[in-house]
Amino acid sequence: MNYKNPHKLSFSFGILFALFMAVVPAVAGIIAYAESTSEYSENISETVTRISTLLKAQTESVSDENYKENWLVKAEQFRAAFSLPFISLVAVSDDNSQLLHIADAVIDYDPSEKYMEKEAAYYTDVSQEVSDVFAKVRETGEAVSREDIFGGKYGKVLVCYTSAKLGDGGTGIMCVAADTGNAENKALLGTILYSLILEAAVTALSVLGMRYVTVHCTSRLRFLSQSIEEYTRIKDPVIADNIRQNTRGSDEISVLSLHTASMITELQGHIDRIMKISGELLTANERAEKFSELARKDALTGLENKLSYYEKVKHLDEMIQSGTAQFAVIVIDLNYLKRINDEYGHNEGDAVLKKLADNISDFFGSKVSYRIGGDEFAVIIEGERSHKALALAANFRNKLADDIIPGQLTSAPSAAVGCSNFRAGQDTSVRDVFERADNEMYGNKIQMKAVRKD
Repeated sequence: MNYKNPHKLSFSFGILFALFMAVVPAVAGIIAYAESTSEYSENISETVTRISTLLKAQTESVSDENYKENWLVKAEQFRAAFSLPFISLVAVSDDNSQLLHIADAVIDYDPSEKYMEKEAAYYTDVSQEVSDVFAKVRETGEAVSREDIFGGKYGKVLVCYTSAKLGDGGTGIMCVAADTGNAENKALLGTILYSLILEAAVTALSVLGMRYVTVHCTSRLRFLSQSIEEYTRIKDPVIADNIRQNTRGSDEISVLSLHTASMITELQGHIDRIMKISGELLTANERAEKFSELARKDALTGLENKLSYYEKVKHLDEMIQSGTAQFAVIVIDLNYLKRINDEYGHNEGDAVLKKLADNISDFFGSKVSYRIGGDEFAVIIEGERSHKALALAANFRNKLADDIIPGQLTSAPSAAVGCSNFRAGQDTSVRDVFERADNEMYGNKIQMKAVRKD
């Protein structure tokens, strides 16, 4: 580039900068828009699927007549925690053409309002598209995530549809929705800003590009070039202020400098918005993981709960089918819980349960220990260690017996213990192993003369 020829310099600089402004921001805007919306959609889809799984387990674990209120309380907790537009539970007609709202947790949820009683609502006709989705969910049992096929008042949302057993024995559909419009709007705004800057720069440079270049052109262009290079290297928005402070006059280089400063400011703002969205998605994932962990913990004892136990049983049953299972089940049942509750109160009963749970956790490990009933616990030992399960069960039984003070029910937990190993070729499920361990535990309870009378 020849700095001695101002007309050639002005023309060449105008052409090159116009190309720069036309290509780079447009490509960057398109890529940023595609990446931010795609990442948001993937993460929000994973989040609503996890929430649907947890709520489905909550619904199917409750069979009493209050399952709707119980589900609604849990659903509202999830909806508020993740700022979701709505979570709904609906019954579906046999031909999947009509639905009935059972319970709704929505943005303007009022705890004083009851769920919709069946007698007070009507089955609503749905479109063929909705009917097809319902049919797929009910037939396959899999979660289906779609953009809102109802086109409701909550804007653009992604909805995860999941089948769930209702308290009255029927099968319904659970709908968990998350807002996707916000992220797309922000990404679109960034792309529009790029386009506006491009248009302004190209228009200004087209008008001013062929004007005269003063004797100070070279030093001013060098300063602007160095500022752009510095911003590319350190990404400091203060550079835009430095450019503005060193810009005087109204010639083409001054206009170029001001537009460059504006571009840096807008670009930095867009980067900040993308970082904020990334932070929000990270926080949402952390919350979902925390809720998933809490859903598998027993609130009183801190051990794995019944839901976690069923997941482990399902995994072991699959291993049995594939011929790779190697495990043992230990069943532990607390003695005299009813007497403790009656004579000392439920607080003392809970305390004894907690003591037994702590002993189980310390001896076997919290990750393999489960509370599967009010006073019943299970331990699953896998791999080579399962060969030592009988010895471990005996040692644990002796440890409990050594701690007991005769005549004092609450001094230390008294419990019956039973153990059984998986027998390849004989056992077809974890249930077979559990029943042997449970029978041995009951025999131990008879020997201890601690058979329950309640």
